[in-house]
Amino acid sequence: MPSTTATNSAAIAATTIRKQEYELWQSIKPPLEVDVETECHCLSTTTGLSESKTKNIISALYRLEELPKPKELQELHFHLDLNRLITIDATLCKLRNDATDTLERIDAEIARYLTASRPCQHLPSARAIRN
Repeated sequence: MPSTTATNSAAIAATTIRKQEYELWQSIKPPLEVDVETECHCLSTTTGLSESKTKNIISALYRLEELPKPKELQELHFHLDLNRLITIDATLCKLRNDATDTLERIDAEIARYLTASRPCQHLPSARAIRN
């Protein structure tokens, strides 16, 4: 088992990577007023990711705008990788569009679910979030 110092160094490095990746995508996320399909195609070419992955990331970032509590936690801790953000978005896409009051309750519940209750607690996996 790695030493505490090595574990902390790895945790810090992983958080730095998640933060940089999140900030990169936030900085290149196209505004809603433009043709998102065309923009995602361009971003796919630029980043080397598939168009579907690029669309999923952009969609997840737009979804996070609708979830102020999880967004605040994310921008404080950078604890969620893009795959978890994509999973949250994909799961919420199953809701009806007129579910504003439901979305407000979900906002609070997601924030609670993703907030550690003890030190060094593991984050739920994408699979656990989906379920």
